[in-house]
Order: sequence, then C-alpha cells, then structure tokens
Amino acid sequence: MLVTAAALYWHFSLGPRQMIAAIQHGDIQKISRLSNLSIRPNSDAFLVGGFMHCAAASGQIQSMSQLYYLGASVDRLDGYGVTPLHVAVRLQQIEAIRWLISHGANPSIKDREGRTAADCIPNDLSTQQKEIFMMELKKTSNQAVQLTVSRAVCLRSTGFAWRSVTAAAFAPAAPSLSRFSIHLNSPGDRS
Repeated sequence: MLVTAAALYWHFSLGPRQMIAAIQHGDIQKISRLSNLSIRPNSDAFLVGGFMHCAAASGQIQSMSQLYYLGASVDRLDGYGVTPLHVAVRLQQIEAIRWLISHGANPSIKDREGRTAADCIPNDLSTQQKEIFMMELKKTSNQAVQLTVSRAVCLRSTGFAWRSVTAAAFAPAAPSLSRFSIHLNSPGDRS
C-alpha cells in the first residue's frame, strides 16, 4: 500500500510539479529525465494545465521544443479547454506564437468558449501590436506550413522504421484538413 501511495504521489503531484519547474527554467535534460520517469509530456498538471501550455505561457522555446520532441501536441486542448496557442496569445508571448505556428499549430481551433486564438488577443494592446499578432496567426492561412520530422523509430511489431513524416496543414478555408504523408521503409530499403 505504501508503494502505491508513493507512486500516486509521484505521478499526480511531485512529478508534474518538477516538470513545471523544469519547463519554466528551460531545463531540457530534466524534462527528458522526468519523461523517462513516467511523466508524460502531453498531459496536464493538476490546476495548472498542459505542459506545452506552461511552456508557451512562459515563452520557453527550448522547453517547447523538447516537449514536442517527446511527443507533446501543439494543438492539444488541456483541462481548461484551450490550446498552447490560445495561452501564448493571451500572455503576449510572440516568440512562442511564432514557434507554435511554425510547428503546425492550428489558429482556427476554438476553445471551450468558442474562441479562436485571434479572439484571445488582449484588448489593451495598441493597434500596431494587435496587427502583429494577427499577422503571425494568419501565416498558416497564407501558405502551407511544412513540417518535416526525421527520426529513426523502430516499429518492432512490423519490422518497419519511420524514415520521415511530412505534414502540410492548410487553414482557414478547411481548418480541420491536414495532409500527412508518411514514408515507411522496410529494413532492406535503402532509399
């Protein structure tokens, strides 16, 4: 019983708090270690929100990159019903907004209250600042965002390895449409 209580305390309290501290300090080694200790990068911390959301809120681009590498989504709705992009816009983290957009974040996703990221631009900003935010959020609607992730991941059950994954996300005409081409190469394929 004691081991179970300790494991629950680690998984739901201490571990997530350590992850948040590592994210806020940009400690990517600690983020990786915590991920290896069962703290999932694509999850929420109690009363805080998603880990990618925390990184976006504090403008920690290195932490966002590490969480993304470990599997965190840029479009995930957290327990509060918002995406990391909503959070970055609300807290005026322009570099986080640029990073999220460049990594495929969809600015058309609506939060729990039906607002897009553009609807979350603070009213107290100057007209020029609002235009900068809108320009950043519209980048995906003016051109396709190309993401290429190359990783060698062995799929033990099939014997195939991921060679590369390319995603082209298009918005706003069809905000829910994304095209993914996945190239699987067998172990004998050298192309």
